[in-house]
Amino acid sequence: MKFIPAGIAGSEDCREGCNLLTRSITAIVGAVAVFIIIYLDGRMVAAAALLLSAAGLYEYARMMKSAGHKVYTVYAFAAAAVALTGAAFSLHFFLAGLLLSFIILSVKMLFVSKEEFDALLVTGLGALYIGIGMGSVVLLRNAQFILDPSFVSIDRGIFFVWF
Repeated sequence: MKFIPAGIAGSEDCREGCNLLTRSITAIVGAVAVFIIIYLDGRMVAAAALLLSAAGLYEYARMMKSAGHKVYTVYAFAAAAVALTGAAFSLHFFLAGLLLSFIILSVKMLFVSKEEFDALLVTGLGALYIGIGMGSVVLLRNAQFILDPSFVSIDRGIFFVWF
Protein backbone atom coordinates (compact mmCIF):
# COMPACT_ATOMS: atom_id res chain seq x y z
CA MET A 1 0.00 0.00 0.00
CA LYS A 2 1.46 3.30 -1.07
CA PHE A 3 1.11 6.53 0.95
CA ILE A 4 -0.70 9.18 -1.09
CA PRO A 5 0.08 12.73 0.01
CA ALA A 6 -3.02 14.89 0.25
CA GLY A 7 -2.94 18.33 -1.26
CA ILE A 8 -0.02 18.08 -3.67
CA ALA A 9 -1.85 19.23 -6.77
CA GLY A 10 -0.39 18.25 -10.08
CA SER A 11 1.43 15.13 -8.90
CA GLU A 12 0.48 11.76 -10.32
CA ASP A 13 0.11 10.32 -6.81
CA CYS A 14 -2.49 12.92 -5.85
CA ARG A 15 -5.56 11.10 -7.16
CA GLU A 16 -7.27 10.20 -3.89
CA GLY A 17 -5.89 13.01 -1.72
CA CYS A 18 -6.81 15.78 -4.14
CA ASN A 19 -10.20 14.20 -4.70
CA LEU A 20 -10.83 14.40 -0.95
CA LEU A 21 -9.66 18.01 -0.86
CA THR A 22 -11.93 18.89 -3.79
CA ARG A 23 -14.88 17.16 -2.16
CA SER A 24 -14.25 18.93 1.14
CA ILE A 25 -14.11 22.36 -0.48
CA THR A 26 -17.24 21.57 -2.49
CA ALA A 27 -19.04 20.45 0.67
CA ILE A 28 -18.15 23.67 2.50
CA VAL A 29 -19.28 25.85 -0.41
CA GLY A 30 -22.43 23.75 -0.76
CA ALA A 31 -23.26 24.02 2.94
CA VAL A 32 -22.93 27.80 2.84
CA ALA A 33 -25.18 27.90 -0.24
CA VAL A 34 -27.78 25.73 1.52
CA PHE A 35 -27.80 28.02 4.57
CA ILE A 36 -28.29 31.09 2.40
CA ILE A 37 -31.01 29.53 0.25
CA ILE A 38 -33.01 28.24 3.21
CA TYR A 39 -32.95 31.62 4.94
CA LEU A 40 -34.32 33.25 1.79
CA ASP A 41 -37.94 33.07 0.67
CA GLY A 42 -39.66 29.70 0.23
CA ARG A 43 -39.90 30.31 -3.52
CA MET A 44 -36.12 30.45 -3.64
CA VAL A 45 -35.99 27.08 -1.90
CA ALA A 46 -38.44 25.75 -4.50
CA ALA A 47 -36.24 27.02 -7.35
CA ALA A 48 -33.14 25.49 -5.77
CA ALA A 49 -35.03 22.21 -5.23
CA LEU A 50 -36.02 22.22 -8.90
CA LEU A 51 -32.39 22.63 -9.95
CA LEU A 52 -31.26 19.93 -7.52
CA SER A 53 -33.98 17.58 -8.72
CA ALA A 54 -32.85 18.13 -12.32
CA ALA A 55 -29.29 17.25 -11.30
CA GLY A 56 -30.57 14.28 -9.28
CA LEU A 57 -32.64 13.00 -12.20
CA TYR A 58 -29.64 13.37 -14.49
CA GLU A 59 -27.51 11.29 -12.11
CA TYR A 60 -30.35 8.79 -11.68
CA ALA A 61 -30.65 8.42 -15.46
CA ARG A 62 -26.88 7.89 -15.80
CA MET A 63 -26.95 5.28 -13.04
CA MET A 64 -29.86 3.42 -14.59
CA LYS A 65 -28.31 3.54 -18.07
CA SER A 66 -25.09 2.06 -16.71
CA ALA A 67 -27.21 -0.74 -15.22
CA GLY A 68 -28.78 -1.34 -18.63
CA HIS A 69 -32.13 0.41 -18.11
CA LYS A 70 -33.63 3.06 -20.35
CA VAL A 71 -34.99 6.21 -18.66
CA TYR A 72 -37.38 8.72 -20.21
CA THR A 73 -35.58 11.75 -18.84
CA VAL A 74 -37.97 14.38 -20.21
CA TYR A 75 -41.00 12.65 -18.68
CA ALA A 76 -39.19 12.14 -15.38
CA PHE A 77 -38.22 15.80 -15.18
CA ALA A 78 -41.73 16.93 -16.15
CA ALA A 79 -43.27 14.75 -13.44
CA ALA A 80 -40.84 15.98 -10.77
CA ALA A 81 -41.24 19.61 -11.86
CA VAL A 82 -45.03 19.41 -11.60
CA ALA A 83 -44.79 17.98 -8.08
CA LEU A 84 -42.23 20.61 -6.99
CA THR A 85 -44.25 23.46 -8.46
CA GLY A 86 -47.25 22.29 -6.46
CA ALA A 87 -45.17 22.05 -3.30
CA ALA A 88 -44.17 25.69 -3.66
CA PHE A 89 -47.80 26.69 -3.09
CA SER A 90 -49.36 24.28 -0.57
CA LEU A 91 -49.80 20.67 0.48
CA HIS A 92 -52.97 20.39 -1.58
CA PHE A 93 -51.20 21.59 -4.71
CA PHE A 94 -48.32 19.21 -3.98
CA LEU A 95 -50.68 16.24 -3.78
CA ALA A 96 -52.43 17.42 -6.95
CA GLY A 97 -49.00 17.72 -8.57
CA LEU A 98 -48.17 14.14 -7.60
CA LEU A 99 -51.45 13.00 -9.13
CA LEU A 100 -50.71 14.95 -12.29
CA SER A 101 -47.20 13.43 -12.35
CA PHE A 102 -48.77 9.99 -12.21
CA ILE A 103 -51.11 10.96 -15.07
CA ILE A 104 -48.15 12.23 -17.15
CA LEU A 105 -46.38 8.90 -16.72
CA SER A 106 -49.60 6.96 -17.34
CA VAL A 107 -50.14 8.74 -20.66
CA LYS A 108 -46.65 7.70 -21.72
CA MET A 109 -47.60 4.14 -20.76
CA LEU A 110 -50.12 4.10 -23.61
CA PHE A 111 -47.38 4.58 -26.18
CA VAL A 112 -44.70 2.14 -25.07
CA SER A 113 -44.19 -1.45 -26.06
CA LYS A 114 -44.00 -4.32 -23.62
CA GLU A 115 -40.21 -4.24 -23.81
CA GLU A 116 -40.12 -0.57 -22.82
CA PHE A 117 -42.59 -0.91 -19.96
CA ASP A 118 -39.82 -1.60 -17.44
CA ALA A 119 -38.11 1.62 -18.60
CA LEU A 120 -41.30 3.50 -17.79
CA LEU A 121 -41.40 1.95 -14.33
CA VAL A 122 -37.78 2.91 -13.71
CA THR A 123 -38.59 6.44 -14.92
CA GLY A 124 -41.61 6.70 -12.63
CA LEU A 125 -39.68 5.46 -9.64
CA GLY A 126 -36.94 8.04 -10.10
CA ALA A 127 -39.33 10.91 -10.80
CA LEU A 128 -41.52 10.22 -7.79
CA TYR A 129 -38.61 9.45 -5.47
CA ILE A 130 -36.82 12.68 -6.28
CA GLY A 131 -40.03 14.71 -6.64
CA ILE A 132 -41.43 13.62 -3.28
CA GLY A 133 -38.10 14.09 -1.49
CA MET A 134 -37.44 17.58 -2.82
CA GLY A 135 -41.11 18.49 -2.54
CA SER A 136 -41.03 17.60 1.14
CA VAL A 137 -38.16 20.02 1.74
CA VAL A 138 -40.10 22.77 -0.04
CA LEU A 139 -43.23 21.95 1.97
CA LEU A 140 -41.27 22.05 5.22
CA ARG A 141 -39.79 25.43 4.34
CA ASN A 142 -43.26 26.82 3.61
CA ALA A 143 -44.89 25.19 6.67
CA GLN A 144 -45.97 28.30 8.53
CA PHE A 145 -49.28 26.81 9.62
CA ILE A 146 -48.05 23.81 11.63
CA LEU A 147 -46.28 25.29 14.64
CA ASP A 148 -47.38 27.98 17.09
CA PRO A 149 -45.31 31.16 16.46
CA SER A 150 -44.45 31.52 20.15
CA PHE A 151 -42.73 28.11 20.20
CA VAL A 152 -39.64 29.10 18.22
CA SER A 153 -37.80 32.37 17.81
CA ILE A 154 -36.84 31.80 14.16
CA ASP A 155 -39.02 31.42 11.09
CA ARG A 156 -41.03 28.21 11.47
CA GLY A 157 -40.19 27.02 7.96
CA ILE A 158 -36.48 27.32 8.67
CA PHE A 159 -37.03 25.50 11.98
CA PHE A 160 -38.65 22.54 10.20
CA VAL A 161 -35.93 22.26 7.57
CA TRP A 162 -33.14 22.24 10.15
CA PHE A 163 -34.81 20.09 12.79
